[in-house]
Amino acid sequence: MTSDAAVEERLQVLADAAAPTISAPPLLTQRAFARLRRRGRRRRLLLAGGGAIAIAGSVLGARAGHAGPYRNVVQASQSMSPTIAMNESVILDTRLSPRLGDVVLLRVHQGGATFESIKRVEALPGDTISCPAAPDGTCHQLLRNGSAVREQFLGGPAGSPFAAVSIPSGAIYVLGDNRDASADSRVWGTLPVSDVAGVVVRIVDAHGRQRVVGGAPVHPAPGGGASVDPQEPPPPAQATTPSS
Repeated sequence: MTSDAAVEERLQVLADAAAPTISAPPLLTQRAFARLRRRGRRRRLLLAGGGAIAIAGSVLGARAGHAGPYRNVVQASQSMSPTIAMNESVILDTRLSPRLGDVVLLRVHQGGATFESIKRVEALPGDTISCPAAPDGTCHQLLRNGSAVREQFLGGPAGSPFAAVSIPSGAIYVLGDNRDASADSRVWGTLPVSDVAGVVVRIVDAHGRQRVVGGAPVHPAPGGGASVDPQEPPPPAQATTPSS
């Protein structure tokens, strides 16, 4: 079995070859960082607004930027479960423009802080989105342009009621799939499309198995030989409600 030292040595070789950036096939980075994750190695975390997400960063001090169009990111909260479980990773295509239903990585600017968060696009420019209150005071169904939105991917209720919001040009409205544990456009308001840093094309579980994103348009994913910027292991789980 490959030792942690051998894993690090192999990644360092890749890093030296990349000079100054590194990319590696998804399977290599997944296996390597799975080992480092179990050992509690070097971690980096962006925190904001009571929530957190681990983001792709430098590997062994060698990576300064993205080597290609694809990026790996670890989901460090329950805000997108069950679509993306905490500590699962996703493969992003940084070239794609967001479509309705896409799950995206956002660079959010709130309260003087900037952080990254994974959410689902629920409304595009020109749309009106709402979650009207039922007689019992809760929202049973999200409405887009007056029509009910089918959301089989939800891990629970549709979320707290909110009044209709009209989406301006150049903006999107995003929600987490786990509405009771997600800070999203209900808190932040609409977000500029320019804040989208990538569209999720595949979800990767702890064993390296990939799956498509439930409820989202299907996008091509990198082949076995394609480069994906390596991810850092996730930070320890933190109890945050709501989370980003």
